[in-house]
Amino acid sequence: MRAVPTWIDKVHDRDKVEQCIYDLAFRPDGSQLIVAAGNRVLVTNLCKHTFLMM
Repeated sequence: MRAVPTWIDKVHDRDKVEQCIYDLAFRPDGSQLIVAAGNRVLVTNLCKHTFLMM
């Protein structure tokens, strides 16, 4: 059986260099996604489709 991706996204730093995603975590209520990518932590509000970059 072969897996077929249905969604692909790439994370870039400020210099447009592609970064590795090290970890993902969801809030228990499912409202936010936290992504550890490169040397940054990205917080996404899934309800409003907005990003908070830290």
